[in-house]
Amino acid sequence: MTTQDKYANFECGKYYHVYNRAIGSERLFFKDENYRYFLRKYKFHLNSFLETYGYCHPFLFRILILRKNLKDRGNLKKQVLNLMNKSTQMLSREKR
Repeated sequence: MTTQDKYANFECGKYYHVYNRAIGSERLFFKDENYRYFLRKYKFHLNSFLETYGYCHPFLFRILILRKNLKDRGNLKKQVLNLMNKSTQMLSREKR
């Protein structure tokens, strides 16, 4: 099951703990601006679908979310994919 599918299957009104981390002891966010970029994109892509209750950095992000509604199920999958792609592109540029 892909990341997008996991988000799409979240049930309305239930809480979920979502996290991701870097490999080994590497940083997931290299600079504070990387972190702020991720949060801006997260808000832009997912704020209408999810209530967000927490997050952390620099080696990982942990998010406690509540699914707002089940409408636009396909749209949520698309927005999760957009967020992950944009974040990956930004972090790839930083590593060069």
